[in-house]
Amino acid sequence: MSSLYYLAEDGATTGPHTPLVLLQKAGIHALHPESLVIDAATPGAPWRPIREVPELHALIFPAPSAPKLGLGAFTPSGAPADTGFAATDIHQLLHDNTARQLASEDLAAARPLVPVGTRRRRDFWLLLIAGDAVAVGSGFFLGFGPVQAVFILSFLVFFSLSLYWVLYHAMDPY
Repeated sequence: MSSLYYLAEDGATTGPHTPLVLLQKAGIHALHPESLVIDAATPGAPWRPIREVPELHALIFPAPSAPKLGLGAFTPSGAPADTGFAATDIHQLLHDNTARQLASEDLAAARPLVPVGTRRRRDFWLLLIAGDAVAVGSGFFLGFGPVQAVFILSFLVFFSLSLYWVLYHAMDPY
């Protein structure tokens, strides 16, 4: 493979160019497989499109890789591919730390965790009453027609169910 090539650009001959320069020109779309080149070592040779110069075409326009279907493993950047560790479960980690602390010889530091009471029920009722009051208040402000009544009723049902789901199911592990 020659290290220098002349290039026909806009009716003029430019070069000699290295394959790296031709690769850069292809990167900015100033070059395509039909662009004409000639080897600088053989100036009397005919001009040929880049697609007919196999070594240059393979360097400048490599064949795209075939997509692979199926499940692939995700590896974070800079991390080794297989660390041998399972995914971290925070609840299991806290349980293991508590068990290790209880098994230690320092029993003064190994106090069992006492469940802390929550104000979840109080928060649920306060938010439910406040949301319902806003919905009913908007009914008084906008007027009670059949369409408004359906919207207010649907808001009350949706708000109550979503508030229950957030406070008693989504936030339960936390």
